[in-house]
Amino acid sequence: MKDILRYIPNFYNDIPIAYVVYKVEYNAKKTMVKDAIISYVNDDVCKILGKEQEEIVGKSFQEIFPNVDDIWKDDLYKCLYKKERRHNFTYALDLGYWIAYAIAPNEEEGYCSCVFFNIDEENKKSEELKKAFMTDNIIIRIAKLLNSDIPYNTAMNQVMKELGKAIDSDRIYVLETDGIKVDNAFEYTKDGVYPSINTLKNIPLSAFRTWLDILEDRPFIEINDVESLIGKDLYLYDLLNNLNVSRLFAYPLYNEGKLIGFLVVDNYIEDTEIDAEKIIEDASHFISSRVGNHVLVKRLEKASKYDALTGLLNRFGFNEKLAEFYEKNKDSNFIYAVMDIDDFKTINDLYGHPVGDIALKAFAKSLTREFGAKAIIGRTGGDEFCLILKDNSKKNVEDILNSFVAKEKTYSNNGLKTPYTISLGYTIYPFDGKKLVDLYSKADSALYYVKFHSKNGCDRYNATMMLGERQRIGFSMKEITGNVPGVIFIYEAKSERMLYANLDCIRMFDCKDIDEFMEYVDYKFKGVVHPSDYERVDKEIWEQIHSGKTENRDYVRYKIITKTGRIKHVRDFGRLVHDDRYGDIFYVLLVNEEGNDL
Repeated sequence: MKDILRYIPNFYNDIPIAYVVYKVEYNAKKTMVKDAIISYVNDDVCKILGKEQEEIVGKSFQEIFPNVDDIWKDDLYKCLYKKERRHNFTYALDLGYWIAYAIAPNEEEGYCSCVFFNIDEENKKSEELKKAFMTDNIIIRIAKLLNSDIPYNTAMNQVMKELGKAIDSDRIYVLETDGIKVDNAFEYTKDGVYPSINTLKNIPLSAFRTWLDILEDRPFIEINDVESLIGKDLYLYDLLNNLNVSRLFAYPLYNEGKLIGFLVVDNYIEDTEIDAEKIIEDASHFISSRVGNHVLVKRLEKASKYDALTGLLNRFGFNEKLAEFYEKNKDSNFIYAVMDIDDFKTINDLYGHPVGDIALKAFAKSLTREFGAKAIIGRTGGDEFCLILKDNSKKNVEDILNSFVAKEKTYSNNGLKTPYTISLGYTIYPFDGKKLVDLYSKADSALYYVKFHSKNGCDRYNATMMLGERQRIGFSMKEITGNVPGVIFIYEAKSERMLYANLDCIRMFDCKDIDEFMEYVDYKFKGVVHPSDYERVDKEIWEQIHSGKTENRDYVRYKIITKTGRIKHVRDFGRLVHDDRYGDIFYVLLVNEEGNDL
């Protein structure tokens, strides 16, 4: 022992690092190291092993470190055989951490010195850097896919595959929501796992209330044991249990602060080489952006093809759908119908455009309700609607269209159901034409023919109908009554409800607009006449009508009182007519008798 210690300087005992001296034992041929006898250890080695020096020195290395990696034997051999220093690192199973060591030959033949130290923290940092690198690479690949020019569906499916390769799980999928229902839009599934893409369809968003509750407290959803939902959310438990989901985590997808879906991972297994949760979190941001952009594009496409008021196809959308249908059905019969609301301008002029819009929406609903999926329906301009009826023969088309036209149609006007009628013209492909433009022009001529002769009906085009550009007077009731030099108003004969007043009438009563005028006269003819004259005037009007004088075109005199309190004497020229929609109504021209205010 003393002979050995003469090679060990005393100061090594004070070096703050583990220091060992070995006497190497070779195999018989000295081609490899068989073991090593520990000749010296300093205090640091004793502290690491929890032994006294006497318990270590003289023992074989493999006796003290039975699970040592064989790599140290190679380094010992090379150190002594080549007389060179050796540096390496290994996981010391007996110590439970990574160590780095350096071995150098001593002056005495067959002896070498070794120092080693714990590099577990450094190794952990290295592993973490490696893990972060691999994680970031996956995220970058996903970002590139979602920001490429690849079509939306292709890009999303490729992202699901990329996530599936990176994360060990049964399923990875995107659930999309419009705020009402939830649908599985894209999905990756491990081999042998049942897909959920056809199961998770049209589910109410309220079914995921547990997820929404979780998101109120933290930015992601993690359910480590689906069994925990029993007693809390049985519906969601059954939904997930039927898909054999035992655990999941998910990140919400947002667009402009609005929830648009979830990125979900089912039955994932922890992986030390990547950060799965970071991948899903970062991927959710990129997916949110792509889904949000896709939703915006779809919204813009819809706006370009659909009428905002009625929800039907607009002219562009209708023509596009019709062209697609025409290319696929050139050997089939179909009906091209053009229709509009009778006297629609009158509705707008009497009640205003908001009521006219209500009438248009009511008509659109009746078309959809009547013909639905078996037709292409569009609002192609103003109150004009077009209809393509698929797979209809000449035999039953007349009955179908006549039945629809004859059905009672109403719209709501201040809470009252107001009836309206429509006119319709149609053609049949290929008998009335083989080009779409010809079918439309002829159906339009048939519509004009119906409106010119009777309205409230339908007819098929024939050669006796005028074909070409429609020639109309082009004047609306508003234009005519607004420019006639006189005071004009209209009211129902039975109820005396005021229907219309022109600008001159409004001015005569010192009102600023139609609403103020109607409110001032309480929407009644009685409110027009001075209270002291009303009974006499009412009696005289009906006496003239019953007497049959001058074809019901006589006049009565009475006073009016304006909103500002001025008294005026007027002559009332009235005409009683019958209207299919409103019944008996009075058209009245009011003339200031004296031309001066009294």
